[in-house]
Amino acid sequence: MFTGLIRELAQVKSFRGNHLSLKATHKPKLGDSIAINGTCLSVVSVESDGFSVELSPETLQHIATEKLNGLVHIEPAMMMGDRFEGHIVQGHIDTISKPICLPAICTISSPLPNPKG
Repeated sequence: MFTGLIRELAQVKSFRGNHLSLKATHKPKLGDSIAINGTCLSVVSVESDGFSVELSPETLQHIATEKLNGLVHIEPAMMMGDRFEGHIVQGHIDTISKPICLPAICTISSPLPNPKG
């Protein structure tokens, strides 16, 4: 679980295939969950100047990968005993919807099929 509050801006060192490498002062442990731009990802390696995460094929299909450059928002997962602040969010995609806006009314339509297949 996450609070939705950004803890650090990290610099993208590289993004190739399904592997994202970041320069950051935060030092997670191998296997930790960390939200990158709001998406929950798993730490697969820790380096002296940062860490790397892996994106699943499903994640690659649904997030804005074009925004994984320059500076990205990072947020470590909450730990038991942490203060609840901000929001309580998962960082997981449950469904995809298309907003339908009418004059002075905006609703969400039913889930859409995956546009990438």
